[in-house]
Amino acid sequence: YGGVIIDAYGNFNGWAWGENIGWIHFNSSSPVAYKVQTAWKNSYDGNGDGTTDSQQGNVASLHTYNRQYYVTIAVPESNNLSNVQAVPVPAGAPNGASFQDGMFAFTISGLAGGGATTVTFYLPANTTCTTYYKYGKTPDNNSDHWYEFMYGGQTGAEINGNKITLHFVLYSLA
Repeated sequence: YGGVIIDAYGNFNGWAWGENIGWIHFNSSSPVAYKVQTAWKNSYDGNGDGTTDSQQGNVASLHTYNRQYYVTIAVPESNNLSNVQAVPVPAGAPNGASFQDGMFAFTISGLAGGGATTVTFYLPANTTCTTYYKYGKTPDNNSDHWYEFMYGGQTGAEINGNKITLHFVLYSLA
């Protein structure tokens, strides 16, 4: 007996009847939930390419920092994606900018100097973006800082509904 509500992102909340135990409440952070979420995550295809994300070195699906939503991050098959994590928003966010779901950190490997790649974010269907900010160093400012990162012909973010494609070029320092 019991009932469980599972949302589109694998979060759930519910009750179950245990023989000789009674009613048990469990949610996304309980040990039972971990087993269900792991099974769900191991069959999830967030970028819609027909292959489970957990089976691909270039795709990662994970909860947002506030654990409210599920996001998929993908790079081309010739690259590898690692150290993917949802992180809190650094202090000093730009005025008027909203980062209610936190931010993401990741490492891309498999690029040579001068190589270009893309990173695509598949956000929840109800997400809207009008601009993209990065936090880090730039060629003209060696201190970590906020800056807008919109596509300008070579690098930057292209926003198409709930899909954001980041364009990067790895510059050779030689």
